[in-house]
Amino acid sequence: MNLLTSAIPSRRKRSTLIRYDSVEYYDSAEPSHRLNFWQKYCGREVEFYAERVYQLSEHKVELIQSTSIFLDWQNLVASHFLILAEDEATFCKAIGNLYYLRGYLHPSELLLFVQHSSRHQLYLSAAERYSSFVRHYIQYQFNDTLRNIVGQEMTKIMLNKRHQSTTNLVSRWNVSITLYLQTLTTLSYQLRDKIYAENAQLVRKIKLVNNQQILILIAALIIGVLVIIMTSGMQRVIHRQVIHFIEQLRDIEYHRGRTDQLLHQLLPCTVAEQLKMGKVVIAESFDDVTVYISDIVGFTNICHSTTPVQVVYMLNAIYTLFDRIVDRYQVYKTETIGDAYMVASGVPKRLSDRKHTAEIATMAMEILTNMERIKIPHAPVNQLRMRIGIHTGPCVAGVVGIKMPRYCLFGQTISVAAMMESRGKPMKIHISESSYDILTAFGGYDMRYHQSIPVVENGTTKIDTYWLEGKCIG
Repeated sequence: MNLLTSAIPSRRKRSTLIRYDSVEYYDSAEPSHRLNFWQKYCGREVEFYAERVYQLSEHKVELIQSTSIFLDWQNLVASHFLILAEDEATFCKAIGNLYYLRGYLHPSELLLFVQHSSRHQLYLSAAERYSSFVRHYIQYQFNDTLRNIVGQEMTKIMLNKRHQSTTNLVSRWNVSITLYLQTLTTLSYQLRDKIYAENAQLVRKIKLVNNQQILILIAALIIGVLVIIMTSGMQRVIHRQVIHFIEQLRDIEYHRGRTDQLLHQLLPCTVAEQLKMGKVVIAESFDDVTVYISDIVGFTNICHSTTPVQVVYMLNAIYTLFDRIVDRYQVYKTETIGDAYMVASGVPKRLSDRKHTAEIATMAMEILTNMERIKIPHAPVNQLRMRIGIHTGPCVAGVVGIKMPRYCLFGQTISVAAMMESRGKPMKIHISESSYDILTAFGGYDMRYHQSIPVVENGTTKIDTYWLEGKCIG
């Protein structure tokens, strides 16, 4: 059926006319239109009645499509093209009557005639191509004289030479085109009868095949029933075993999913997959990672002045917020001890172009912004404050422990990040010189120099530190 839609050219727009929902409504509406004969335009009337013919043609097509689902598609397509050819010829007849009655056609009417005449020839040729029956009928049973007369008359109308209207000309055109349409209708009916005959023959064959299949099915059912009766006891035992195995499998899959979920919470996904495959996770050295460490200011005093349950609720709210923010960045949370929160980027997944520093910096600014909405439980008027330290450098990472393995980071980079946090100020992001240099290369960050601090106990090595105050606007 899709071939009908793809093979037919776009038809004229008919949205301005009423489409009747049934033949009975069409029969009741047609006389009322004829009684309203005042102030009618000839071209509009031609279009109105051509629309009625088109709707009846569409109804014929729907009947064929709804009753011929098993047909040879070529004859069905040819039948559809014949119906369309009749529709276009009917429109040509109406415009031709207008030409012979008036003596000439307006340019818009002539254009319509040329369009529908061309479509008529196109649809008729398409029907010949798709159906050998239509082709044989047109070659051997079609009245060539009548076809030539109609062709000459259509050519004359296309030339649109003005003439004096006479009854003979109108009568000759009406007789020839009416006979021509009747011939097309006869051909359409014969093709329809051929389609119905082929359909009936096909249905008979299908019924015969169905009867044979029913007999085979009945025989198979009888044999199956006998087999079931003889093996019913064994089947019940097997069924119980299968149900037991399925329940065990579901229980194993459930616990495996829970184990995987817990393992992925404790360790990075890549490390967890290596452990699941029984591989030994070797400690890795990373040349360039960025570490974030934050701490709640005055956490000890808050714990002394409130109940343990309130502290737990407060920390849960804070870390739930932090975890949701962390999930949006390419970072890994490594530690949560009391009020300390540690996140790293560039480990265990390495990031190109030192993007880990930008990921940590953007995440830290978002965390600091969201901290302004969190209040102390027993003193809602007071705002929780935190210090944040960030440092970029090398480190070593690996899995530590057997009973409760953890993915830990080691190296001076973590110590410097902790120093950035401890020497920072509340609600400030304190970054080291290495992080500052990388963010400066990226651009778009607002940073201000803070001070120079020693990174070892004897104070021989110092680094410059900076405040990360936000992103530059514009």
